[in-house]
Amino acid sequence: RVTDLTEGRILGFSLSCYSTGVYIAVNHRDYKGHPHEANLSKEQVASIFQAIKDSGRLVVLANASFDLKAARLLGFNIRDQIPHCDILMCAWLLARGKRVKGGLNLKNLSKTIIGKEMMTFAEVASDKNFELAFNRDQDKSVKYASDDALRTKEVWEKMLPDLEANDNWLKVFWELETPVTELVAHMGEVGVQIDSEYLTELDIQFTEQLTEIGR
Repeated sequence: RVTDLTEGRILGFSLSCYSTGVYIAVNHRDYKGHPHEANLSKEQVASIFQAIKDSGRLVVLANASFDLKAARLLGFNIRDQIPHCDILMCAWLLARGKRVKGGLNLKNLSKTIIGKEMMTFAEVASDKNFELAFNRDQDKSVKYASDDALRTKEVWEKMLPDLEANDNWLKVFWELETPVTELVAHMGEVGVQIDSEYLTELDIQFTEQLTEIGR
């Protein structure tokens, strides 16, 4: 889970495995504008990504289109090299393509699916600057960031049985929806020309098809 993208810099990212989350700082600056002492080196970060790749584990993301782009900016191609999925896409699919009350976002899914409230960004960075917040209160900032990864994992584990209970949904998720996140990430990088009227027609058509599949 990528924490922040400031001026084209990935400040850090969080990971979760088992029952805890960790935050890895990579491009933070201290109050004087110097590289923060908490930053891991490029070699250390590379070793983490290599270990993830070698493990063959599924990487579960929240807002994959952003996270995939951020990983690429760090020099790592999750999109083509590491199996991955997006809990937001899974939640949308399980909702049969309908609007999710409270919004399709990690904090709302954490509250509604696993019953856990998450700290808001405003509570951590009232000035909307995570880097300054990290310098002011590192413990609070690290908890906020690491909880993102932990809750992402927990929401996925809670939704997975519902997804696996329907072979049709499972097929749609892995063969159709998951590749779409990769496409969206690429679109975000290079841009795309769209026909809004045609997309509206497709939205209606696909929603009807998904409803039919789920029956």
